Amino acid sequence: MWEPGTFPPPESLLAIMTLAAVPRALGLRLADHLSGGLVVGPGAVPDLPDFEKLRAIPLPQQQGTWERSAGVYDPALRRIAIGSVPSPSVSVCGHELGHAIDDCDGRPSADKWWVVLHALRRPHLAPPYREDVSELFAESFACVLTRRPSRLIRLLGDDEHTAHQVYHWMSERYGIG
Repeated sequence: MWEPGTFPPPESLLAIMTLAAVPRALGLRLADHLSGGLVVGPGAVPDLPDFEKLRAIPLPQQQGTWERSAGVYDPALRRIAIGSVPSPSVSVCGHELGHAIDDCDGRPSADKWWVVLHALRRPHLAPPYREDVSELFAESFACVLTRRPSRLIRLLGDDEHTAHQVYHWMSERYGIG
């Protein structure tokens, strides 16, 4: 979503490239699940169509409002928005797809394996990954989808062994990486 005759922001192009890299079988599952669609465009989440209602609303896991957020997955509407504002995520699109597949798959982030991993690594995690295992799951998904093992290692507090386990888990389950 951008003005005709203009070039989209680089972050929007990166989101499109990330979507194109999703394996076909996983892409079909996500497309079926995302009945509310997916919006990619310039700006923050509230600047995108159908997400204006989030303007001036506090973020659930971090300080600030949605105006500083580049992406969101709305589980009630099964919809993703990907904007172009700066983000600490390895891939905003990959991260939001991670939330969507977590929802689609019945919340594997709440399974014992992820809960224990989160508890063990929690002291070494940055916010918001420290506060919510689903945030760690989504960012881990993004790291594996975009084939960024070094970012996964850093995400997990420089624990290469755990990063290898997470990479293998995501790769086996979703065919990514």
